[in-house]
Amino acid sequence: MIDEGAGEVPVVFLMHFSRYLVCILMAIDCGLAQASTASVQMQSQLGVASTVMPGKNGLAIEFLGRAGLYSLNYDRALGSHVAMGLGFSYMDLGLLGVTGSVYLLPVYVNVYTHQGEHRGFISGGLTLISGKIESDNGIDLDAEEFSLKIALNDIANATIPLPMLGVGYEYRGVQGVLLRLSPYFSWFGKPIFWGGVSLGANF
Repeated sequence: MIDEGAGEVPVVFLMHFSRYLVCILMAIDCGLAQASTASVQMQSQLGVASTVMPGKNGLAIEFLGRAGLYSLNYDRALGSHVAMGLGFSYMDLGLLGVTGSVYLLPVYVNVYTHQGEHRGFISGGLTLISGKIESDNGIDLDAEEFSLKIALNDIANATIPLPMLGVGYEYRGVQGVLLRLSPYFSWFGKPIFWGGVSLGANF
C-alpha cells in the first residue's frame, strides 16, 4: 500500500534546493555580469556601436530538457527581464507490448538576471503530457505520488501536468544566435534532476 503522503514534497528538501538554486544563480550572474562588462569595454575600444539589441522572439529546438527527448519552443520577451514560452513535442511508443502516441506541451516563464547577450535566468512552468496508449496485456499505471490515478487496461487517454523548475545560461547574440543551457528539477514521488540544451535563433 502506498502512503497517502508520499506525493507531498518534503519542506526541508525544498528549502535546501531553493538555497542551492539561489547560490548557482548568484554565481552565474556574477560571471555573466563580468563578461558583459568586458564585452562592452571591448566594443568601446573597437569603436563598435552597442545600441543593437537582440530580438525579442526566440525559436529553438531543445534537446532533452522540458519535453524529455526534444521539443520545438517559441518564446517572446515581455520586457527586459521576463519572457514567456510555449513548446511542442510528439513521440510514438512501441515497446514492451505498449503502442501509442504522446504529445508534450511545455509552457514556461523565464526571469532573467540582467540585460545583455550573456545572462542567467530562472525558469518555471509545466509540461502537459497527453497521449493515447494501447496495451496488449493490460497495464496499471499508479501515479498516486503525483496525486493522480491512471488505470490503463486496453486503451487509456490521460493528461498529466508535470511541474518543473530550473536555472540556466542564455546567449542571445545580436547576429540572431540563441543558445541555452538549463538544468531542471521536478518532483514525481521523488526528486528528478536532468538538463537540456537549446539551439535556435532570435529575431
